[in-house]
Amino acid sequence: TMGKIISAQVKMMDGRNRQLTMRENGFELVEQPTGMSRQDFFDDNIVRQKYYPLCVETIKKVTGAPIVICFHHLVRGHGTGKPFAGLAHADYSTWTATNLLQDTPPPGIMDFKGRLSVMNLWRNINPDSPIQNHFLACCDGASVLAPDDFISVRVPTWEGKETHMYHMCGNNHRLHKWYYYPLQTADENLIFMQYDSDPHVKCRYTFHSSVSVDDGTLDYKRESIEVRCVAYFPDAENTLPDWTLPADMRVDAAVEACKTHTKHVKASPDRRYQMGAASFIMADNHRGWLMEMLEYNRRVAHHAAYKDLTDDQQEEVAERVANDQNWKSFMDEWAATMFEGKDPLSAAVEFVELHLLGFQKWAPVHRDRTKTSIQEGHIKEMVTGTCAHFKGQDRYPFTTLKASDWPSVWKRLQAADLESKLRDLATSVG
Repeated sequence: TMGKIISAQVKMMDGRNRQLTMRENGFELVEQPTGMSRQDFFDDNIVRQKYYPLCVETIKKVTGAPIVICFHHLVRGHGTGKPFAGLAHADYSTWTATNLLQDTPPPGIMDFKGRLSVMNLWRNINPDSPIQNHFLACCDGASVLAPDDFISVRVPTWEGKETHMYHMCGNNHRLHKWYYYPLQTADENLIFMQYDSDPHVKCRYTFHSSVSVDDGTLDYKRESIEVRCVAYFPDAENTLPDWTLPADMRVDAAVEACKTHTKHVKASPDRRYQMGAASFIMADNHRGWLMEMLEYNRRVAHHAAYKDLTDDQQEEVAERVANDQNWKSFMDEWAATMFEGKDPLSAAVEFVELHLLGFQKWAPVHRDRTKTSIQEGHIKEMVTGTCAHFKGQDRYPFTTLKASDWPSVWKRLQAADLESKLRDLATSVG
């Protein structure tokens, strides 16, 4: 949770011509032309196909890492609705960073051991305008005191999960050395360390913040992109923490983690995910949803809180959480809002549409089978099968519908042009 934020006045210095480096200071400005237009950066597919490989190449060159994976990017500025982050912070704690082993594992390596680093690459995306204000400033990692300057905070994410990060304590602000790069061009990339598992490096974290200068250019519309990468060093000394819990503690820890994770579904921007959860809960099948969530996180995502559970322990976790009245009341109240103002038939239509339109995110075997069914024109059968499947799982609103209602679901989805939407998606899915 976040406490009160207080301001401290610090001196911002021009970072140019100072030989600031990742190794010595935690950040570095490098020359990296992209050959991309401003508009290219607003297309997620172009960013992933053209810009991610450039970022990988740059991180490998600067750090020597043999394995680099880009896993997230964010465009900020005019028209994006993404505000600048004007608070000194570091986005990754040890817990959050090492969870990337489950979310973005190194290819071909099971049970990775070695060194792990998380880095950001931040740049101006407008080739016609060097950045004139709202710069990104970085604090020299060598001037930061640990643990004095680190305030641990837990923040819900838009994906319905929870992240742990650090805010900067201002008590030692007179010792901190802050730098920014005025007039940063679209050919320059500012790289900074978010987390390094190696405790012997000088700069394991880089506190950073957007800073503005009141020089008459506050109305300047900065446009920027940041890409997050994880770098793996499999040949380095193993500096990853061991999160393995003793067997007698695993269930208790998983129960608490499960309560937290499931409550964050309320903040998810993915309505398909939200309705999937609410459909179990509205049918008073809390345990069914918990088992599905635990199964995925244990066997597929290998989430640290659940990956070491046995089948019996997974059952126990689901049972204990489902029987927690405070958790149950919270989830019941939230789930009711998901279907508020909708009759069961309308709710079923929306749910089936969201479910089928999300097929490209399914496991490969189910995704490929569904793609073939779409291409062969079996969409009506898919809708009917989906209704039957959800009814068999005791999921609302299908628990209140009869099989004779399913043709009405199909007719409404026909009117909503579901067939064309699915065919377009099938064409785009490789």
